[in-house]
Amino acid sequence: MKKICEIFCLFLFASLGQATSLPDNMYANAMQDEIKRSMKKLHRPGVEKPYFIAYKLEELHAAPSVQASLGALYPLTHRDSQLNAYVWVDIGDDKHDSLGYAHDAYYAKNAYRARRAVDVPKSYKGIRQALWRLTDAAYTFAAETYQQKKAYERTKQADTKYNLPDVIPAKQATYVEDVLPVTSYDVSQLQNWAKEQSALGKKLPFVEQFIVEVNPVQLDTYYLNSRGGFYQTSLAGVQVKWTARLRDKAGFKREHVLDMWLADFSAEDQALAAKRTEGFLQE
Repeated sequence: MKKICEIFCLFLFASLGQATSLPDNMYANAMQDEIKRSMKKLHRPGVEKPYFIAYKLEELHAAPSVQASLGALYPLTHRDSQLNAYVWVDIGDDKHDSLGYAHDAYYAKNAYRARRAVDVPKSYKGIRQALWRLTDAAYTFAAETYQQKKAYERTKQADTKYNLPDVIPAKQATYVEDVLPVTSYDVSQLQNWAKEQSALGKKLPFVEQFIVEVNPVQLDTYYLNSRGGFYQTSLAGVQVKWTARLRDKAGFKREHVLDMWLADFSAEDQALAAKRTEGFLQE
């Protein structure tokens, strides 16, 4: 199987301007130091050293989640922020590498999947340790996959018609956004809106529950690879979710779910979501 471009090349940011410097923060520093260590020291007897490593950290900040059904509020759901880590390791070279090979249904689902850890400690040391463990696991997976790929090529007829490399290297792009302070919301305002919107479900006698949820979240993402590509983004928004549980004419329970994302919870966004409530109930 041939890949037309390195999968970690950041196409999204390639046209956004000239390169910038790697941010000087705990997340970028931990990723950079661990990539340097792994590229230099990660090795096992009889196994090629990694030629490509990529790290991504995602920090999810969540304000209290507001829920109401048919005009009655549920207790607030409080959630702590969470830091997750993802690691990819590739063995070989541009012409012949370990990524993307799938010899059965299991590997077809996991050929590009990152090694992942959740609830990573939010410290330089904690991030380094999590990345070290994931890199070791990803390196083992890449070594096994690479050996299986080479064994397959030895026993099967090679495709010589299209003699393409596995990877066509591309210039690595860089992009950095400032990480936003976590937005503070008026919880009582969110509760009043959810309560008012969920009460509209009372107009439909066959609706047993009409739940309206308002979930403010912010996702900060940090990415770095061993070829110099990196990005840092910060995305904040509010998820509004509607869940209607009802009985049809035959008496069977049914559930319908809809959600949408808003940039914030301004008056304009609230009006837009209110129209979605009306449309959802009409459907």
